Amino acid sequence: MVKLDPIVEFREDHRKVRDSLLDLAGAAEAGELDKARNILGEIDKMVGPHFRYEEEQLYPTLRESSSAIMPIAWLPNTTVLKPISC
Repeated sequence: MVKLDPIVEFREDHRKVRDSLLDLAGAAEAGELDKARNILGEIDKMVGPHFRYEEEQLYPTLRESSSAIMPIAWLPNTTVLKPISC
């Protein structure tokens, strides 16, 4: 069985999103709106599950495990993002 490393997975997710945002900026600057919309759609598919996991699993777990040893003010106030139509 393959054991997943959540930190490696999160870093890879963040790299993919960063690279996609750079591609999105390039497409927007070049006036390539169809390409920009496609990239934005891909970003939406990537970040939805990622954000949901962070907000519903990771942050509450961090809050519970860290509250005894450090203030929790550094944990973000999060809200679930809803998709918008283009």
